[in-house]
Amino acid sequence: MTRAWEINPELEVQHLTMRFGGLTAIGDLSFNAARQQITALIGPNGAGKTTVFNCITGFYKPTEGMLKLNHEDGKSFLLERMDDFRVNREARVARTFQNIRLFTGMTVVENLMVAQHNTLMRASTMTIGALLGSRHYKRVEADAMEKSKYWLEKVGLTDRADDPAGDLPYGAQRRLEIARAMCTEPRLLCLDEPAAGLNPRESDELNKLLLSIRDDHKTAILLIEHDMSVVMGISDHVVVLDYGRKIADGTPGEVKANPDVIRAYLGVEDEEDDAEGKAAAAVVHEAVDHTPVAAAVLEASLETPRVAEKAPARKAAGPELLKKPRGKADDLKLIWGVGPAFEKLLNKVGVWHFDQVASWTSADIDHVDALLKGFHGRIRRDDWVNQAKKLASGWRPDNDIGERPATVKKPAPKAAKKGGRK
Repeated sequence: MTRAWEINPELEVQHLTMRFGGLTAIGDLSFNAARQQITALIGPNGAGKTTVFNCITGFYKPTEGMLKLNHEDGKSFLLERMDDFRVNREARVARTFQNIRLFTGMTVVENLMVAQHNTLMRASTMTIGALLGSRHYKRVEADAMEKSKYWLEKVGLTDRADDPAGDLPYGAQRRLEIARAMCTEPRLLCLDEPAAGLNPRESDELNKLLLSIRDDHKTAILLIEHDMSVVMGISDHVVVLDYGRKIADGTPGEVKANPDVIRAYLGVEDEEDDAEGKAAAAVVHEAVDHTPVAAAVLEASLETPRVAEKAPARKAAGPELLKKPRGKADDLKLIWGVGPAFEKLLNKVGVWHFDQVASWTSADIDHVDALLKGFHGRIRRDDWVNQAKKLASGWRPDNDIGERPATVKKPAPKAAKKGGRK
């Protein structure tokens, strides 16, 4: 069966590879995003999704591969050869970020006007026309204001137009950021976790907005999202990454039944029989309609009788496991490699504090691996024990995802300023 993204691609990603020193964040990735469709890029934490966005939008220059954007009029742009500002101005690619990046001290409408800076500057002949009040500039400025008003109404912020953007509630700031990106009239809109932190009502409003952008403005959308109710509810095409490589590519229905996707989220062993794979798939189908798959499916996997039967009996000398935290639980997500899903799993079996992880012996690590089934060497590979020792002593990283452990090779000095793997 021929797919829209195969015959009518807006974006072609071919053999994309991105290395930071000795670390390969993206390895030989190829996929297409169709014109006027919503393509979701999903995967566990650290899969390389944001790195792909950074390559597409010009923040990173790929080590290898081609990124081709095809406009409907026949023009094509090789994004990997373009400066980041030209990717937006000429190829018409816009993006939002995981962390909201509005101009919080400017008003809501000013945030939309500043997105049209290039158009206004050309009309003003680099400020002279604006200073002299030329009729052409006034006409262009009026058009820019009308566009801003349109998007204010579209995202339900007309009554907050003159309020500082920083005073808006979180969900409204998310919608404003999308509206600001749309004021640049993009052909491809890249959204990095737009539903993060939204409640169910706000997520539903976001779904309606994105469907309207796709249908009314004929814009291709490339979406990174962990909220599976959003992904499965609006996506036409889903691409799944794990450790920087594509493991699945298809419709939402095909992807959520794919055994490789189930292994990535559930940690099902390759040698396990088909019955367990089918049982895991059933859990995925049930979970994705209600909650983010990484947390809901992993939690559900712990409740299956088969996993419980296989878990080894706890030894008296095994790792310290607690029924509840000693006072306030530590934020285990500060350990590099522990995302919300793994933190929930660790809490479920009784791991709440950094000092618990810091005290693990090699046998304890094996015990936890066997008990949870799904870490597949992550504890040793990401050096959780030594990270936990630093955190237990009071040290904290300067971000909310931990610090890359010494066992993972850091970028070469000349590439360090571009950041590490997301």
